[in-house]
Amino acid sequence: MSDRANQLLEEIVQRVKDILKAETAVVAEVEEEEVLNYAEAVGKHAQVINGNRGAIANSGVCGRAIE
Repeated sequence: MSDRANQLLEEIVQRVKDILKAETAVVAEVEEEEVLNYAEAVGKHAQVINGNRGAIANSGVCGRAIE
């Protein structure tokens, strides 16, 4: 992703976090049908989450959110 795309994604996640008054907000994308990539995170737990990848089955994200 380009620097500008990364910047826009971070701005969007920050706005969502602010609207929801959440500690942390995350944008995740599905890769290879079984892998979840945490593309961007902002807030309290962002440093631990940002850029991680893992199995969807173990992600804790509900199937409806993945659809």
